[in-house]
Amino acid sequence: MPLSDFETLQLKRAGSIAQVQLNRPERYNALNRQMLRDLDAVCAILERAQDVRAVVISGNGKSFAAGADITELQKMTVDEIDRQWAGGCAVYERIQALPQAVIAAIHGYALGGGLLIALSADVLIAARDAKLGFPEIKLGFFPGNAGTVLIEHLAGPVVARAMCITGDPMDAERCLTLGLLHALYAPEALQDEAYALAVRLASYRPAAITLTKQVLSGCVRENYDASKRHERDLYRMLFESPDGKAGIDAFLARRTAKTQ
Repeated sequence: MPLSDFETLQLKRAGSIAQVQLNRPERYNALNRQMLRDLDAVCAILERAQDVRAVVISGNGKSFAAGADITELQKMTVDEIDRQWAGGCAVYERIQALPQAVIAAIHGYALGGGLLIALSADVLIAARDAKLGFPEIKLGFFPGNAGTVLIEHLAGPVVARAMCITGDPMDAERCLTLGLLHALYAPEALQDEAYALAVRLASYRPAAITLTKQVLSGCVRENYDASKRHERDLYRMLFESPDGKAGIDAFLARRTAKTQ
């Protein structure tokens, strides 16, 4: 698999390890439509790369990924928002379904859609200064792309409600205690530790990794799919309401949206 540069990320190869780096550092790696397209293209490459045994996803600059690019959301129609929801959800599920072991190496902020990229990995490790959260409620909406469904499955209803309703990010130590993270490291050691873990996982039998992932995914598909459809309907409904646009406009204007 050759080295590949995309508009919003980089894909590199080191032996049997693929390294995917989100690469919009000037926007704290905020997710836009191009990044979702690039991630989808990377998944297509990795799905065919039988000699790649493990994947590490990280972010360039000060953060892993600080949520959605709000400037794009402000300009979207409700139908475009709906398509964005479906497209983002498909990309995250494609990351989850990769045949390789996938590691997310998180530093700085992993928020909103950025956190969904991380949660789509099999093993999450982080720098001790990392912060994870779903701040969407502060903009007047809630996590989309099946984010509400995924976080409740992974963290349980109490933690999911706290994260989604308060919108406050959780520090890495708290996330480790809750089981969202596998391990914490000093910021300067994170990338080396991620690579070492990838090397270890790459030594396992590929079929064992792939089939284990399929078994674990199959345990939740029925309830997941029904809940995902419900979330999509409510997400569209919210963006059709006055509050949906008001929160985004307020955020971009650096002001607090007035409650009605």
